[in-house]
Amino acid sequence: MALITCTGCGERISSQYAHCPHCGQATNPEIASSDAVTVPARQQKKLRQRTQDLSHLALLAMVAGSIWYYIDSQGLKQPAGDGPIWLMGAGASLYLYLRIWWLLRRLRQRGNDQ
Repeated sequence: MALITCTGCGERISSQYAHCPHCGQATNPEIASSDAVTVPARQQKKLRQRTQDLSHLALLAMVAGSIWYYIDSQGLKQPAGDGPIWLMGAGASLYLYLRIWWLLRRLRQRGNDQ
């Protein structure tokens, strides 16, 4: 294993990498096959972090909608308006969409790895 300089960003990386972990530039054509699509680890980490951030935002919307519903219904003594229900529904829908999308993406990657 030797250190080489990436032609894309100039960082020193291992010669065993098919792509630079910093910029994604293909560095070793013998390792990187032309038909396989590889995403650098840094880009995968960013995508995972964005997905987690959106999931947390969706959960926050559900909690905020629940609090709004409780306040609007005056302690659950009378029916609340539609606003809190829409907020809770939007949060739940976004959360489920993100989790299903992430699960399908992981299953697709495992299928490509085999």
